[in-house]
Amino acid sequence: MFRLGVSSSNGCAPLHSSKFDPDERAIAIGIKVITESIVKLNNEKINTIGK
Repeated sequence: MFRLGVSSSNGCAPLHSSKFDPDERAIAIGIKVITESIVKLNNEKINTIGK
């Protein structure tokens, strides 16, 4: 689990607020972090099995 900052220079309302309006550019960053983590873990598992 990790936290992903989603506020812009204008700030951001709390998560469970009806005014919550995250900076949607954070979605691409979150996808990249998760994808790279999965690939790294997969490569580590393959290297462990191959030894």
